[in-house]
Amino acid sequence: MLLIRRVSARPSRRLVVIAGLAATTLAGIGAVLLTAPAATVTRPPGQEGTIRLAPDAAKLCQRLGFDNRTGAFRNQGLVPCEAETDTAVDRMQAIRAWFNRNK
Repeated sequence: MLLIRRVSARPSRRLVVIAGLAATTLAGIGAVLLTAPAATVTRPPGQEGTIRLAPDAAKLCQRLGFDNRTGAFRNQGLVPCEAETDTAVDRMQAIRAWFNRNK
């Protein structure tokens, strides 16, 4: 005699719980991946320069970053002009050091 087990159209409670836990876990992983911070762009030394514009009425200087490889400008904001410690002598020494690095 064959015993025929009655198949229910309703899913078991265990299956519903497992499916719910799996969906919650996948949603959590997806949320973490989507909100991960973007990688910061680091540029090797010498590939980006800074251009400082003349001061405005409030004695603030606009600074722009210039990427030597792409030619793109990047706004670096306003800074007090007297806070700039970079002098012409410092710049000349940096240029000389760059040329002397290949000797």
